[in-house]
Amino acid sequence: PPAAAAAAAAAAAAAGGGAEKGDVGMQEDGDGFSPASVMTIHKEAAASQRAKSRINLVLLVDGSSSVTEEDFRTMKDFCKNLVRSMEETHKDSSIALVQFNQLSRVEIAMRGLHASEEHPLSAYEEIENIKQLMGSTELYAPINSARKILAELDDNAGRNVVCMLSDGQTHTTELDKAAEEAKALRDLYGATLFALGVGRDVDEQGLGRLLKSACVMDDGPLEYGSYFCLRKMKNRG
Repeated sequence: PPAAAAAAAAAAAAAGGGAEKGDVGMQEDGDGFSPASVMTIHKEAAASQRAKSRINLVLLVDGSSSVTEEDFRTMKDFCKNLVRSMEETHKDSSIALVQFNQLSRVEIAMRGLHASEEHPLSAYEEIENIKQLMGSTELYAPINSARKILAELDDNAGRNVVCMLSDGQTHTTELDKAAEEAKALRDLYGATLFALGVGRDVDEQGLGRLLKSACVMDDGPLEYGSYFCLRKMKNRG
């Protein structure tokens, strides 16, 4: 079901492991740490652990006319379920959302998951309010927008993840540009790219090409989801 798929995506994007507070202790001899230094080490270890569990997620949502109203609603539901999952498992994470047709529009600038003084609505609520753009489909613009969003982050804490939801239908020359931009996401910001096919006529080869461009390993099978299949699973549940 979508909620389980969202949790799986969040888990796949997260980096595991890290130091625990119990890893550091005060020695009893004269060469031991002072209480102040122990506290500093504890804080640094905790900060390192938070950084490893933090995700900077950029969602790229296809709002073109080739996406039906039902599929656009299902994409929004997926994004909201993903946010709900991250609120439980990666609560210090940040999220941005770009909707695209032949152009791209930043619907949600990079922000925390929860409502705050700066953001009266939660990320979940902001996603619910997004309206479909319609128009044709181009894949370069949203990936370029994701690159700009990651470039503006104040620090390098956390793992950068980009998730594209699209039918992948675009021109060959446009796909070439998009593949180069996907490679830049990996090379410049170490971003992991996920691609989920939307609708009944997904260009799986095109989406697979984007993934290969952003994949660190050039060999081995590539996996990407069919969003139509996720929707059918939802209807059966």
